[in-house]
Amino acid sequence: MLNPHRNRAEAYSRESFQCGSCGRHFEASVITWVDVSKTPQARQALMNWQFNVIQCTHCGCRHFSGTPFFYEDFEEGLLVAVFPAIPEKRGEVEKSIRQRYGYYPVLEFFYDMTQIWMLLYFQEHYK
Repeated sequence: MLNPHRNRAEAYSRESFQCGSCGRHFEASVITWVDVSKTPQARQALMNWQFNVIQCTHCGCRHFSGTPFFYEDFEEGLLVAVFPAIPEKRGEVEKSIRQRYGYYPVLEFFYDMTQIWMLLYFQEHYK
């Protein structure tokens, strides 16, 4: 994961997780907002499937956090709300985000990490 003290173009949250390997609970920091125009290393972490990967403090097993986050590309006028799974009350969640961030020229909702990966792949290979 990216260093929280390195860049101000990222926002973080401390979350509680249960390890899929040892079953114990632990806390880890995850990125909740990233502007890839200012943090290109985040784009590369997403391309390498290393974005928001957490590590159990008990057994050392690494997991994808599965937490939602905002992907912003300020230079492209793009904001994507990325949900690794479809949230409960999806319509209400989308409406709330549209009300708050509707000023972005492009506001999208992705419900699978593959969608954000495909966006980045196409941006990189079809410039």
